[in-house]
Amino acid sequence: MVPYIPEGDNQKDIFILPLQVSIDGKNYKENVDLTSQEFYQKVKVTNKAVKTSQPALGDIISTFEQIIEQGYEEIICVNISSEVSGTFQSVSNIADDFEGTKIHVVDSSLLSYPMYEMIQHGKKLIEHGRSAEDVVKIIQNDYKKVHTYIYVADIKYAYLGGGINMFAYNVGKTLKVHPILTLKEGKMELVKKVRTEKRSIDYMVNQVIEYAKSQPITQLNILHCNDRSISETIKNRLKDFSNIENIHIGALGPIIAAHGGEGSFALSWQEK
Repeated sequence: MVPYIPEGDNQKDIFILPLQVSIDGKNYKENVDLTSQEFYQKVKVTNKAVKTSQPALGDIISTFEQIIEQGYEEIICVNISSEVSGTFQSVSNIADDFEGTKIHVVDSSLLSYPMYEMIQHGKKLIEHGRSAEDVVKIIQNDYKKVHTYIYVADIKYAYLGGGINMFAYNVGKTLKVHPILTLKEGKMELVKKVRTEKRSIDYMVNQVIEYAKSQPITQLNILHCNDRSISETIKNRLKDFSNIENIHIGALGPIIAAHGGEGSFALSWQEK
């Protein structure tokens, strides 16, 4: 179970449990009740906090029931980092209530596309005959190999959501400060503050290059919030670097955009 699957990818044996986003007091299931384009349109005309929340308990239960009805005897449920969402704990509490079906609940310590890569890793292990217990033991350490950098385009969302106070927001807005964040042990941490989008791209591209000088990158993920041109710009700067084998461009969903705004982007890659 995962909140994100790239469009067009094989979804066999994968079930989506969407998170929720609240705009003007109304809740929407990510990419179910609200597309990314609809999200950005609604956000542009609201001055209220855009909030995110874990799936409703009823949705968690019905998703498990749907999977069990299709004949699956074991379920591996991979969840967004428990440091940023209560989903892992809620699913863990519910999983014990399903007698006769073994449900393995995993805290990915990740967000978005890297979670999907973790699930694909698990699928390959199962296809090669590994047990569910073995798969869980292996993939739950995948996060230790993932490097992630996130550029926050608009700190207004952090202010509206209560992440920063009005003074910090006004100072940041006046100075045009943009945070660059990373994930460490599942927690969002500030790495650097930059004044322009160009400087953020320079910094994040340099992080990739410095890493790739010593170790090859099998796949670099460039993920954007409704502005593919940023991803293309970064790709063009890195596409000829010999130690990067493949570059994937993808979209970040409303849940990430709710905290960083349109124009935010992220880079991620995984150690071999």
